[in-house]
Amino acid sequence: MAGPQTVPHAYRHLYRKGLQAIRYAKPQRYVLRDIIRSAFRSSPASDFDPDKVARTLQFLQHAADCTGFEHRIVKNLLMVRYWERPEAQVHRSFMLERLTPEHVFLYKSTNKHIDETVKMLNETLGTCLR
Repeated sequence: MAGPQTVPHAYRHLYRKGLQAIRYAKPQRYVLRDIIRSAFRSSPASDFDPDKVARTLQFLQHAADCTGFEHRIVKNLLMVRYWERPEAQVHRSFMLERLTPEHVFLYKSTNKHIDETVKMLNETLGTCLR
C-alpha cells in the first residue's frame, strides 16, 4: 500500500521530468502543467499505478537526456495538445479559412488518430502519457 505522500510526489516528479524533457519551452510548459493537473484531479487515488509512473518517468528521462525519439514524441504531443486549447482557436480559425473543405476535414480528424496512437504507445510501453 502506498503512503499518503506517494501521489503528490509522483505529481512533482512527473512535472519536473516533463519540464526537463521539453527544456522549459514556453507554450509546452503550460500545456504540460494543465495535462498533469487534470490527470491527477480527475482520477481517484485508487487508480494510481506506481509502475506506470516509474516507466513514464524513465521515458521522460530519456527524452530529457538527448533529442532523440522520446524527445520528439513529447514535444510533438504537447504541441498537438496546445492547438486543441481554446486560446489557440483564434489562430487556427484563420488557417482553416484558407483551406479547402477536404483539407479541413483531414485537419480536424487527425486528433482522433493521434489519440489512438498515444493509447497504443501507452499499452506497449506501460506508460501513462496523455
